[in-house]
Amino acid sequence: MEVFHSFVLSYIKYKDHDAILRCYTLEKGFQSFYIKGIYAPKNKKKAYLSPLNPLKITVNHSVKNHLGIIRNIEFTYPEVALPEFRMASVLFFIADFLCQVLPHETENPDLYSRIVRFYHHLHEGNYQSHLIFLVEFLENHGLAPALTEGEFLHPEMGYFSPIAEGASFSAKISGYWRAILTAEDAYTVMIPSEDRRAFLEALLYYYQYHFPNFSIPKSLEILYEMV
Repeated sequence: MEVFHSFVLSYIKYKDHDAILRCYTLEKGFQSFYIKGIYAPKNKKKAYLSPLNPLKITVNHSVKNHLGIIRNIEFTYPEVALPEFRMASVLFFIADFLCQVLPHETENPDLYSRIVRFYHHLHEGNYQSHLIFLVEFLENHGLAPALTEGEFLHPEMGYFSPIAEGASFSAKISGYWRAILTAEDAYTVMIPSEDRRAFLEALLYYYQYHFPNFSIPKSLEILYEMV
């Protein structure tokens, strides 16, 4: 038996009652697990499969099956209430994003702790926390912009410049980038609600330059409707 502290990224229903979970774990990074009977009529744990649920998973490894078979699952933070629709849309978006960028990610305790931090800030009512997390993810992967002189972020080159590079990286939007990157606690940086969509679009634009084959998460439209 092996125990994993994990976040659910996605799942695929298999046969009538089973599922394959894709998770990001503290212990081994990106992992896939097989869970039996989760869709059985009397099983009350279907809610455990919600995107970015933090779970403690006990797994039995079989010689015949390369996927670990889940023997027990429980919430890592049972005191945290299940998310309402607005919060769920943010969790779905970040899970969708992570599912795209983490398929080959190995153990990374710093990244896992950043996901935990984002999760708790969101549950405390910080509805810009996904924006902060996306910048912190870049920092963790060594892809954050260099803090050079200039008030405009150059997305392709990854540094600040005195010359503007398109409307998506205005002085205001670039200023939010710099504030987050230089803050002692990035989650204290406030981005006005009217600027959050523009800042998110700039973030995703930056990712398209610096992550090969990155595509806009399909859950983005749901996020726009809810947040």
